[in-house]
Amino acid sequence: MEVEAATYWLTWVRFGQLIAVFLVAIGVVAEFAGEYLSRKLEIPIDAAREEKLAALTAEATSARAAIAEANARAAEANQKAEEEKLARVKIEEKLAPRRFTNEQASRISAKMAAWSKIPGIDPRPGIDGLQQVAVFPVSSAFEPAQLADQLAAILGPGQAGWNINRNAVTYGMTFSVSGIGILTSSNLRGIAVADALAQALVAEGMLGFVIPQKRKGCEDIDTLKERVDTDPFCSAISVFVGDRPL
Repeated sequence: MEVEAATYWLTWVRFGQLIAVFLVAIGVVAEFAGEYLSRKLEIPIDAAREEKLAALTAEATSARAAIAEANARAAEANQKAEEEKLARVKIEEKLAPRRFTNEQASRISAKMAAWSKIPGIDPRPGIDGLQQVAVFPVSSAFEPAQLADQLAAILGPGQAGWNINRNAVTYGMTFSVSGIGILTSSNLRGIAVADALAQALVAEGMLGFVIPQKRKGCEDIDTLKERVDTDPFCSAISVFVGDRPL
């Protein structure tokens, strides 16, 4: 009885050992199988990853190229806009009304003040010994009229100190003037005054010039020859303010 029981339990022990060995074997096989399969799967996984990375790199390269092209187009557009702006500013400056700034007016009046008093004043009544000038527009446009007003103020009392006449004094002659033309007589002082005024205007960016044709001067009138250097009429000039030059 005891032998049979021992045999019975021994059988079960051996059976359990076999089962344990079997389970260990299955575990080992499963481990090797898992490692084998993982190694097999790494190849397609790595290939897919490399393919995806290559695709992303290509997309990034294309995006950078697109950004560079966009930047180049933006720079070109900005340059074109700046060129158009500069051209527009130049056109606006060309068409803008002519005006003297306060600084320009001060510089012109300071230069012309040196010519305000005529040396050797004639004591006759009504002759004050001041340089005489007629300032007037020769165009019906508002812009020349406005500029003539400003120039008359610059040359007149309180600034250059000249004796101003706002009437159109052309001495019976007809002129078509673009810019500011200055008519003088053959009097040497009158010519010098006209030249000085033209130079002062040009220095401030304004087209000013002495009209080549001269009116008859005191030198040509017998009754005035003795007062050629003292009579303000002899050196009087006329300033024609014409349309803005194109």
